[in-house]
Amino acid sequence: MVGMKRGWGRIVGAWGLVALWTAAIWYISGDTGGANYTSGVIEPLLRWLFPEIGAGQLYRTHVAIRKLAHVTEYALLAGLAFRALRLTIDVSLPRVALLTLALVLAVAGVDELRQSFVPTRTGSPRDVALDFLGGAVGVGLIVAVYRRLGIGAPVPREGA
Repeated sequence: MVGMKRGWGRIVGAWGLVALWTAAIWYISGDTGGANYTSGVIEPLLRWLFPEIGAGQLYRTHVAIRKLAHVTEYALLAGLAFRALRLTIDVSLPRVALLTLALVLAVAGVDELRQSFVPTRTGSPRDVALDFLGGAVGVGLIVAVYRRLGIGAPVPREGA
């Protein structure tokens, strides 16, 4: 992205994707994403793929898939937020990484707090930690690619 021009359209579009993905996360973390709902989708699929699966293994696999979803959705949020921040502010790569992780932590914390008020869900500090881990994985991958490609300076402003 070195040499890429950034304008208001790109910045607004980047933050729009962050907002859209955050809204998707919050939608999924409502009633529709509860274990009761996902078990109706995941468990039949697991039974079809693995007909001999026992009840205990089925339950553990369902939980593992749900936890992997936390990591994945917050890694994607981190990628979107990282890009939006890189386009918006002129700071070093490590600062963009820290700001991205702060944003991920804020979204995760608000999401889990909100879940504590949903009758079919529970808010969990463990899930905040898992979400933060997903964000850290996303940021880590992006920073590794940036370093591998020799990218690190802030994106130049349009007209600069």
